[in-house]
Amino acid sequence: MLLYTQVAASAITSQIGHIQICNYLLAPAVNLASSDTIFCDKNSVNFFLSANNPTSWLWFFQGGRPSVSTAQNPTNIYFPNAGAFDVLLIACNSAGCDTLFIPGFIIEYPLPVPPIVTLQGDTLYCSLANQYQ
Repeated sequence: MLLYTQVAASAITSQIGHIQICNYLLAPAVNLASSDTIFCDKNSVNFFLSANNPTSWLWFFQGGRPSVSTAQNPTNIYFPNAGAFDVLLIACNSAGCDTLFIPGFIIEYPLPVPPIVTLQGDTLYCSLANQYQ
């Protein structure tokens, strides 16, 4: 008898004559990416999942709006405040679940304070700024 085996969490087997065929379903192995991770001032971010055929997803976005999503690839997650924000993803299928937690995955910086320009006589003075044009 020929037997095909593979390590997995769940298996569906069938037998044809003297050949047993095993089709294994692997639990998800999640990884994620996003359209942006570091930005200034209130941005919306899209998230993308990479995994082994999950059938359900649960995302948590600390500081995001919405803060929870069940979409495979959530879009337009809005971060209205400056800070470093965690992302948690749980993806499942009938063979099991996998969890990925990334602390501080989203970093939003506040806008820099605009410079103050003053005129004294015939001279312009500018306060400290990050950039001059």
